[in-house]
Amino acid sequence: MPAIAAPGELDARLRRYVSAMLAFFDRKREFIDHCQLELSPDARKQIRVTLSQLYREQMDAWDAALREAVADGSAAPGASGAAAGIVSLARGLALQRLAGP
Repeated sequence: MPAIAAPGELDARLRRYVSAMLAFFDRKREFIDHCQLELSPDARKQIRVTLSQLYREQMDAWDAALREAVADGSAAPGASGAAAGIVSLARGLALQRLAGP
């Protein structure tokens, strides 16, 4: 979230956001692997709920940032619809990184 809300050009914030997402998954790799093996189905379900809320907050933050960029002319008018794509792309890259080559 800090990378999204930070001042600066939109493309720089996007790079920081994706880098932060990948770095987080890299730092937590062993924990994430452990969770997949050891947590009960109910615990995994609760984690999915929590992550869904986090992704929703990220999408809302990107939506606000993109709308602001469109309003000030630093992004094309259609850019405001890209929030879900940005969050999904970063999440997908992180999960692919966890899966390995």
